[in-house]
Order: sequence, then structure tokens, then C-alpha cells
Amino acid sequence: FYQPSKAAPLELAFKVGENVVARRTVAEPMSVVTWDVEREFGTNRKGDGVEGDGVEGDSEGGLVATSVLIRAKGKVQLSAAEVKVFGPEGTVRCGLATCRHGSCKKSGDCACLPDWIGADCSVNIRGDTKYLPERPEKRWWDKRATQSFEQKASELRGEEYCRDSISPHLLPGPAGLGAGLGSTFYFRCGHFSQAMKANRGYNSLAYFNYARNSWCKEAGKFGEFSCYFEENANCTRSVEQKRSKIRFPALTQKNAKGQDCLLPHDECKVTETFNDIPREFAKKGIFWWRSHQIHSLFRLNDKVKELLDLEALKASINFTHPIIGVHIRSGDGCRHGVRSRLFRCRTLSEYLPDINTLSSKYRTKNVFIATDNPAILAEIERSKGQNQTDLNFVVVPSDFRSQLQSDVKIEQRMTDAKLGKGFDAHGAIMSALTDIHLLAQCDFLVTHQASTMSRIALNLATMNKRHIPPFISLDGPWCPQWRMCCEPRHDTGQYLVC
Repeated sequence: FYQPSKAAPLELAFKVGENVVARRTVAEPMSVVTWDVEREFGTNRKGDGVEGDGVEGDSEGGLVATSVLIRAKGKVQLSAAEVKVFGPEGTVRCGLATCRHGSCKKSGDCACLPDWIGADCSVNIRGDTKYLPERPEKRWWDKRATQSFEQKASELRGEEYCRDSISPHLLPGPAGLGAGLGSTFYFRCGHFSQAMKANRGYNSLAYFNYARNSWCKEAGKFGEFSCYFEENANCTRSVEQKRSKIRFPALTQKNAKGQDCLLPHDECKVTETFNDIPREFAKKGIFWWRSHQIHSLFRLNDKVKELLDLEALKASINFTHPIIGVHIRSGDGCRHGVRSRLFRCRTLSEYLPDINTLSSKYRTKNVFIATDNPAILAEIERSKGQNQTDLNFVVVPSDFRSQLQSDVKIEQRMTDAKLGKGFDAHGAIMSALTDIHLLAQCDFLVTHQASTMSRIALNLATMNKRHIPPFISLDGPWCPQWRMCCEPRHDTGQYLVC
């Protein structure tokens, strides 16, 4: 937890036996220090030492690292949460001590239990905030399971499933029109799960707050998810027939407690079935399941893809791989509700230790910043001008960020004409879609997994790369709920919904 500096650097020494075989000095602030010891060592057989090397052997032959010394100059208090030593290219010898949350395969690899990841299955994605593999864990990807998911999802979008489909007409948030963008889509995952588990179609009848704008109205899709996303065109007629029998709430309607949520009482928090996974996919875990659901629900339609033109945008801002993606949420997300009480809005300097960690470990200086706060951009320019960092920051130019600096939630500004006077809902969603999809194309991530926008970026990045990318979260582990997960446990991944 000590943050080193040029004046008081961190000194590391790698010992084999009693001999120090390598040293390193760290002067940049980092949340995790990674050290590649570029030296070859002799190996032993059955404990036969190599004379003069100070190398200890084991029963199978190989190197035994006996200690890593960590120290700093001056009067400082040091605390190392964990020290791991890996073999060449991040290899881990599978055994009871190195594969506690999995089983050893004949190949020597560790096959992880659901939601446990890493070469040694030591990271619980529902309980840990850092995942820094030595190399991409591509064994996690299951091509057959993905094909099976896509085949079943495609089948249930057929016209014959429209009439009996699960078709909810309310979303969380004011007037049943949705909460934040990420929360709304995570909420939809719950009904999607129920539908696939029951072998039924899923078609939302709800109207969508972000699509209540003049751009969608001109396209004839006012309030429709299909204004921006690919919805099930096979069931358009069925959706309209079902809607005609429903009385939708007024924009000013509140529940019995005077609150915005108009969902049935149990759904305003979370239903017991929200995390249900169909039996044929249960062994893959909830992160795998939610990633596939988000990938399916969050597909942009062709018109929006053309409007975003992400490849041209990447070229214009010099978005170059390998690149670290950083989500800095400083608008309404850290000013309201539970997040404002548990986590405050942060400045760029508070992200640098984690950015430096990824930069050092994965050898890249390229950093994409996705933020709703113009002050962060000013901080980037100051750091460049004062030569405080050698990182190459890239951002998307936008005049829209100033609209996001408000003490009123976005979803309230989209349903209350007085609070939302002058607010551009189309600009809001296009800005969010740009940031999410660029983050999803990054190779490494620094995020806020308490934010559903960060969760969606991690889900989509996983689907794009076919492995979970290295990531660090500043305010808690990944959460499968549409709300927030509080008090998560590393050992089980259990949590409270808040």
C-alpha cells in the first residue's frame, strides 16, 4: 500500500536460497508491482543442488524461490497483500496448493470452477478487483457453448415464439422508462434469463427513456429500443398488439412510497430468479452467462454503427494497440445514491497507480480515457505540459460532456421537462455508446465495476477477445445485478444487493 516516488523509491530483491539473484527499484506509484526476472537458472533433480548457485531443488526438478525482499528508504510502513511467483510465460504447476478452485487436467493445466479465473484459478471475478494474468487465458473460452447459446437465442427469436414470449412492459427508473443505460440493459438480462430457462421468447414491450428524442421521432422509433439496437423484428406486430392492451404510466407517476420505481415491489430490489442460468449453461458461471446476454442485447443497428463509424474515429484520435482503457465516471454516477455514499468522484491522479501498473506489466504507454468530466481532460493537458507522465493519452473530442455535469440524474432529466430543459438525450446515448464500444476494444481496463457501464464494457471486451482481459476496478468487483453488489466475499463471490 506504499506509493513509491523518485525521492523514496521501492526496492525489491529476488532471492533463491540465501543469494540475491536480481534487484529492482520502483519509483512510479503503482497499485501492483510486476517484475519479470530475465535470468536463466540451472535446475536440479530430486534435491541435488547446483554448486555455487544457491539454488534449491524439488522432487520434480526446477527452481524454488525462497523469498522476495521488499523495502523502502526512510520511515515508511509497508504492507504486501500478496506475492506470487510464476514460471516462464506465466506458467503455474497444477497441484493442491496452486489449483484450490479447480481441478488438474492431464495436460497440467488448472480447469477452474465457475467464475474462478486465472492460470491457477485464484481470482474470483465476483469477489476480486484485480485480474492481471501473465498471458491471455484463452482456455476460458468455450466455442461450443457459445455456439449453443447463439443457436438457442436465435431459435427463440422465431415468429412462432412471439405470442407466448415473456414480454415485460416496465423498466426501473422514472415512469417505468428505464434507469441509467447500463442498469436498464442489466435489468433486461433478468427477463432474458427467465425466457431462455423456460424455452420461451423474450420481447420487451417497455418504452426506452434514451430513445425519447427528436432523432428517434424522425426515424419513426420514438421511445423504441430499436432506434439504437437490434431488436427482434419477427415479433414487431405481436409487440404492438400486446401494447395496445396495456395502460402505460404517466411521466409523473410515483409508487405508493412516492418513489420512481413502478416495478412490482420485489423487482425494485432484485428477484430471486435474476441470476438463474439455464441448466445447459450453468457450469459456465454467471459472468460467462451475463457476457453472452449483454453481447446479444447490446447489438447496435446498422444505422447507428454507420453514424458512430468507430474505425474512422479510432484513426482520428490515434487509438493504437496495445492500449489501456480507463473509465472515469464523474457525472451523475458518483453524485447520487449508494455510489455517492460509498465511492466519491475521483481525479486523474488517483487512477495513475493502476494505469502505471498495467503500463509496466503489459509494456504499453497508450491510454484511452472515457469520461463524462471535462475537468479530467484539463488535468491530462496539465500533466503533459508539466512532464508529469510519459503516457500517451487519447480521448474522443466532444462538446457534450458539459451537459453531463449536473446534480440531477440523467433518467430524471429525460422524463421531467422542467429538469431536462435543453438536455440532448440522443447526444447522451451516442456519447455513451462511443465510450463503451471503444473501451470494449481496449486490451486492458481500469474501470468502476460498481458502474453498470463499466460492467458492460468488460462483458463486451471479453466477447470481442474471447478471453477476459486484464482489468483493475477502483470500487469493487464485477457484479451480475442491475443494481450494486455490496460487501462481496472473495472466497465465495457472495454479496448483498444495495
